[in-house]
Amino acid sequence: MPNRAKQVIRLERDTPDHILPIDFYNILIRRFIPILSLIYVASIFGVAWDKGDFLRYAFMDKSVYITALFVLVWFSIPALLWVFLRGSIMFCHIAEAWYKAISIVQIVLITLIAVLFPEADIYGMKVYFIETVPIFLFMYFFMVRGEMPKYFAFALSIVGLAALFYGALIHYIFGT
Repeated sequence: MPNRAKQVIRLERDTPDHILPIDFYNILIRRFIPILSLIYVASIFGVAWDKGDFLRYAFMDKSVYITALFVLVWFSIPALLWVFLRGSIMFCHIAEAWYKAISIVQIVLITLIAVLFPEADIYGMKVYFIETVPIFLFMYFFMVRGEMPKYFAFALSIVGLAALFYGALIHYIFGT
């Protein structure tokens, strides 16, 4: 039986217990939420541009904001997996590999759907197909490999939150 290097985890008993990792706040505030905000705002503009009358759809149509939420859920799958694995003590070393694997699977899946069913533009499928590779690369460099500058991250978070509230306001004003 070959001698394999075993991973040893030593706990310091004098330190206070933490449920979350120490850098979890920075991961959420300077990596995860700004990226999701950017995706949400870009999806709103992309879907509104694709539908035609940009000003009407971007500022008065609730379906654009709902479609952008579907796009946001699609792109948040590898990001959420990365955040959970990165925060784990046992699996933090494989978080980047899993992010790459899930991203590649999603790129292949959305490409196959676009090639096999070109007439199906369900929930703005063209926006998914166009945004997939650039957003996954942007997420990789500004979330997995490093973090955004503080003021840029805060500004993106505020813009995304404002777009979310504006979409809720449109939904409330124009009904279901």
